[in-house]
This record gives sequence, structure tokens and C-alpha cells, in this order.
Amino acid sequence: MKGEASLWLALVKEKQGKPDEAQKLVQEAGKINKNSEAVFKQLKALEPLK
Repeated sequence: MKGEASLWLALVKEKQGKPDEAQKLVQEAGKINKNSEAVFKQLKALEPLK
């Protein structure tokens, strides 16, 4: 759960314009799940709901 939560928090930080903080969270998640970087890129590519 912690890895997934870190990814979502990283996405929030990215949207807030804090890419350095986002990257740290992605790296933290990567310690738990090696696919975290790829998952983060997919999450960033999602379009917001209208």
C-alpha cells in the first residue's frame, strides 16, 4: 500500500509544480515495486475527467 500511496502523492506533487518532491516519492515507491517509474509515467499521462 505504501508504494501505491507514494505514487499518488507524487502525482499530486507533480501537478503542484514540485517535480523534485515527486521524483523523491517515485524513488521511494521504486524501492517497494520496481515498476513504479513506469506506473508514474502512465498516471501522469491520464487526462482529467470532465
